[in-house]
Amino acid sequence: MYEEVMCSAAPPAASAYSDSLMNFVFGDVWNRPGLSRKDRRIIAICCVGAGDNRNLIDAHMRGAFASGDVTLAEMQEVVLHFTVYLGWDRGAALDDAMWQTWDEVGGAPTDSVAKD
Repeated sequence: MYEEVMCSAAPPAASAYSDSLMNFVFGDVWNRPGLSRKDRRIIAICCVGAGDNRNLIDAHMRGAFASGDVTLAEMQEVVLHFTVYLGWDRGAALDDAMWQTWDEVGGAPTDSVAKD
């Protein structure tokens, strides 16, 4: 499930902790009914953005864009809404990660509001 959600190879289990975490998060939580994968992506991006972990922000952004689950226009709205509740500094970090990740996955500029 990790590979499907994150659109990349699953990292090797480095410890009992990381193995248990991966199995729970991607084996149980991402497979639960009640929320769509897109809904879970948006929640996950906001949570890792709140935690200010750039590696996790980038990984979840990449998965969202690479899978096609979230468009750039939608992500811009997520970033704006996130910023209102978490603050401009966290919003700026999420915005920077969004643009960098969008460029890395080869997103088309016609999908969004202008970057500049």
